[in-house]
Amino acid sequence: MVKIVTDSTADIPPELGADISVMPCFIQFGTASFRDGVDITREQFYARLTTCDELPKTASPSAGMFEEVYRRVAGDSEVISLHLADALSGVCNAARVGAQAVAPERITVFDSESVTMGLGWLCLAAARAARAGLSRAQILALLDQMKTRVHVFAAPDTLEFLRRSGRVGWASAMVGQFLRIKPVVGVYRGVVRSIDRVRTRARSIQRLVELVTELGRLESLAVLHTTAQEAALQLAREVAHLAPQPIPVVEVTPVIGTHVGPNGLGLAAVVAHET
Repeated sequence: MVKIVTDSTADIPPELGADISVMPCFIQFGTASFRDGVDITREQFYARLTTCDELPKTASPSAGMFEEVYRRVAGDSEVISLHLADALSGVCNAARVGAQAVAPERITVFDSESVTMGLGWLCLAAARAARAGLSRAQILALLDQMKTRVHVFAAPDTLEFLRRSGRVGWASAMVGQFLRIKPVVGVYRGVVRSIDRVRTRARSIQRLVELVTELGRLESLAVLHTTAQEAALQLAREVAHLAPQPIPVVEVTPVIGTHVGPNGLGLAAVVAHET
């Protein structure tokens, strides 16, 4: 059976991805480095984020760490390693170097072109296909088609954390325009874009609902949040009719939360495949 590997930015609820190997990314506060989900919990991370003077740094697992997990996971099997958008991180590159050192003919590194549960939905689909006995080539074809249907929308409480991260050029250019309004952003095919600017929190949440509704029929939907559990549960109730299955409510990994900041909300949707 094809083995599936990802990184901790996938945000897969543990009960859904038991057969997926997850590589922890790193968060660094000053000189202290933590493995995401191993050395620091999400609760601990967000408590520190709201009080720290300097934005924490994030880093991908090293190529050596990927080499180690591939040797452990692969055996005589083939591997598909799905990761955070290559345009936004160095994770895919580290994974490629690790794969090259182990068995490049049996390990494929796949750029999800997405983040958080956008990546997570792709991982879960790959794992289902692997359990069903599909070949590596068949699963990769499925993923290539599926990632064109994955959309992530977010309503950060402020643009400040995205600006400070330096990962998105337009965030710094537009920060003056966002001082008294709420940004709404989207991630699609590895590009983070500004979708809207609204005046209130309530309107930003309404825009999330409108954006996901405009996608049409969905096959999967998740609600995302950063320290906004109650608001996320309410949002899940509002969009429940759009999804054919229960909607997971996920607190976003610290590696993504560093750039979003606290009190953010989001949606990760997969548009239904038209046959």
